[in-house]
This record gives sequence, C-alpha cells and structure tokens, in this order.
Amino acid sequence: MKATEKETKKDQKRFHDERGKCTILLVTNLTFWRAFDAFTLHKWAEHIHKGMKVLDLGCGTGKCTLQVAQKGATVTGVDLSRGMIDIIVDKCKSQVFKDSIQLVIGDVENLPFKGESFDIAVSFGTLHHIPNPDRAVNEASKVLKPGGLFFATEPNKNQLQPPLLTLFKLIKKGRREKERNSQKHFHAKLDPTKMKMWLNNAKIDASIRTSAYRFIPYIRLYPKNVNLAKAILRITDLICECVPRLKGRGSILVIEGKK
Repeated sequence: MKATEKETKKDQKRFHDERGKCTILLVTNLTFWRAFDAFTLHKWAEHIHKGMKVLDLGCGTGKCTLQVAQKGATVTGVDLSRGMIDIIVDKCKSQVFKDSIQLVIGDVENLPFKGESFDIAVSFGTLHHIPNPDRAVNEASKVLKPGGLFFATEPNKNQLQPPLLTLFKLIKKGRREKERNSQKHFHAKLDPTKMKMWLNNAKIDASIRTSAYRFIPYIRLYPKNVNLAKAILRITDLICECVPRLKGRGSILVIEGKK
C-alpha cells in the first residue's frame, strides 16, 4: 500500500473514532437524510428476506445494519473505525435481533470473507471516504453470489452548484479551514462515468441515477417535517431528471446493480 493511502486511512480512522461519531449521529438524524432514506435504504430493504446474508460496507453507526437485521437477514457490518463499531454494539444491546449481526473492524478494500458468500452488499456513503473506491467495488463483487445485489449512494462530482450554495461555502470557509488544520478527513466526490466503469469491470450490471438537487443548498435548511422533506425531495428529483441541462446533476449518486 502506498504511503499516502496508509495516511489517508489512518486519518479516516482517527476522524471517525473521535470527532466523527458525534457528527455522524447528529447529521444522520436530520430530516433530509430521513427523507432520503425512504427512497433508497427503505426501498432496498424490500429485497431483503429472512435467511439472506447481507454485507454492510462501511457500516458506520449502524443505520443500515440494524434495519437489515430487523428484516430477518444475517448482516455483517465492516468498518475501519472501532468508534463506529462501538456505537452499533451499544445500539444492539437491547435488541432481540442482535445475534443476527456480525461486526468486523476491517478495510473494505481488502475484505476478509470467502468469495460468493453474500446475497446483497450495501455501501451507504462509504466509497468516497477511501483512496481506491474501485478496489472496494471489486471486493464487493468477489464476495457477492451470482445474481447478488449491490446498492450504494455517493456524492456526485457533477452536482449542481447554485449561487446560494457558493455563498454558504464562503461563509463556512473560515471554520472549515480551522477544522482541516485540526483534523484531516478525506471526502471526495465521485464521477458517475468512472463509477459505471468500475461496476462494469467488477461484473456488476448497474443503473446510476442522481438525487437531491441542491436548490435548498444546505441540508439543515430542509423543513423539520419529514413528510414535507420527502415531498420536496421527490418533486425536485422528478422535475430535474426531465430537464436536459439539469439531469444527472443531483448531489447524490444512487447506484442499484446486480452481479
């Protein structure tokens, strides 16, 4: 592994072990993400049935992991951060389905599992945190059974950049610089063309669409009512995906594929 890759992973682990776990718990509870989950995570869960084996790549605080286990499947969560894993352990203590969850501190670029051992692999915003997302896609394909499903969401490199978002970035610039100096945190945006190529090379036939167009520039500005947030998300997606100059420029890539 290259020195820069080792350093990136070290920084990622430190961020999520320390500051990251508090930040992620706060952010994922925002109404934007709860609305977004309804059109991704909850939709994917319809494919999960009792007895299936599911791999959660970069399981984080366990949002996906716990939902999968509730469906009666056996789920294995992998994350580089012990801090993230500890959060899931705490969440599982009082759950009747806790025996259906296996947690592994590991690298999604080098999965420690036998080939063709999972029915579904999910990567909910993980690939943009790692140096070589193409390796993680290949690893996911290796451990998926023939006909297995692959689901993922990632930030879109080609996302719309409205003037209001630029203003917000300028306002936050000073604070972000201070954060960068105190804590490194690798956070890329992925090119959908490259993502499609990685999936094809990994023998995963997938569709890629975009969601969450940035007309509301900052996710904390979404209304507190989840149903209203869902309506805004659905309407903007439907309209923008029909406009040639806007299509494909949502802030998030939604990937749904089959090996």
